[in-house]
Amino acid sequence: MDAGGGTESLAATQRGPDLAAELTATNVDLLVASAPIISAFFLIWAGFDWFIARPIWTDLLTVRALVVAANAAVVLWASRSNHKSRGEIGFWLWLLIWSVGISSMLPFVSEGFHAYVVGLSIALIGAGILPYWSLRWSLSVVVACAMVACLGCYFSRPTTSELLTFVFVILTTSTVSVVSAVFRIHLKRNEFDARVELEHSRGAELQRSNELSEALDRLARTDKMKNEFFSIVSHELRTPLTLI
Repeated sequence: MDAGGGTESLAATQRGPDLAAELTATNVDLLVASAPIISAFFLIWAGFDWFIARPIWTDLLTVRALVVAANAAVVLWASRSNHKSRGEIGFWLWLLIWSVGISSMLPFVSEGFHAYVVGLSIALIGAGILPYWSLRWSLSVVVACAMVACLGCYFSRPTTSELLTFVFVILTTSTVSVVSAVFRIHLKRNEFDARVELEHSRGAELQRSNELSEALDRLARTDKMKNEFFSIVSHELRTPLTLI
């Protein structure tokens, strides 16, 4: 009971700053790895703009280029900053910029409205499956992205069918995103606690091993001293007996 309680207490004590630092480092690595891939796909999607909104294709391409450039600046800041929450802030801004970029296209692509709503849903899902962050971070970015999406939807003047589809997709993906983020951070915390407990157990084992080694050394020294004592006593007794 005491050992288990001590381990749990140790894990709870170390979870705060150590876990936060680990999550930030992990999120920075994930952001740096994800950004080039997502940016490439985002620019490739300009090909769909050509078929959906050819008259304003260059304008949409400019929007996409600006979004990629802004997100590159965010990733660069997150990778070089020393801020304790740089990973979470970086992902938050990164996802919001994607949403702003896609939402700004909605009013100009009435014929491909559903395709761009799918793009928004991908950004929302990304908030739940890419970074490791708490409910506060995931909920705030999902709400911010959803509000931006609603603003874009408002100015696009969708039909009733498109509006219902938009509401369903945004609500569903937002819910899935938040639930996924909570589930993943829960697993990450459990994994961290398990590693802390394992390290603590190994440390306790090493300590017991060292204590046993020291006890054996003391026993060996005691045995050596005993043998030396009996050797001296035997010698001292043998000398008078020899003279006699």
